[in-house]
Parts: sequence; structure tokens; C-alpha cells
Amino acid sequence: MTRQRRQDHVYRPKTNELSKGDIEAQATLVLDNIKAVVEAAGFSLKNVLKAEVFMKDLKDFGKYNAIYVKYFPQDPPARVTVQAAALPRDVLIEISVTCGK
Repeated sequence: MTRQRRQDHVYRPKTNELSKGDIEAQATLVLDNIKAVVEAAGFSLKNVLKAEVFMKDLKDFGKYNAIYVKYFPQDPPARVTVQAAALPRDVLIEISVTCGK
């Protein structure tokens, strides 16, 4: 079995700046970043076994989840979501994924 772990803050890869914006914008950016890194490592989002999600405010879960299901529409990976009020600066969400084949 091959495994790859990737954790991502919501930053803009070209500028290395942390992203600003609402939960939908940040969730989309972090999932796009994870998708790119997972694919560059020879995996696809179908190979994601587990996602660990850290959110500044769990009241945003519904908005975030609406974005998440677009990336994992069928057979989503195991997922744990916790509130992490001490995320840096304006970060609203951080996601860590583990892939395997």
C-alpha cells in the first residue's frame, strides 16, 4: 500500500499569502490545493482515505459541507471535523488528508 499525507492551510500558492474570504471561498481554495497536490503525487481524490478538518467556527459546517460534497460526491472518505478557534490569522478552515492505493 502506498500512502501520502497532505495538510493545507488556505493559502494562495503563487503568492504564499494566507487567503481571506468567507468559508466557501477558503474551503474551495484549500480543496483545490489538496486536489492538485494529491494528483501530483499520483493519486486522485478517490484515493483519499481520511480527511481531518479543523474549522474556526462549526456554525459554518453547512456552508463548508456544501463545497466538500462537490469534491467527494460518491463514497466520501472517513472524516472528522473539529473546532479549532486558534487557527492563524484569518484562516477559517484547514484540511489534512491521507491517501492510499
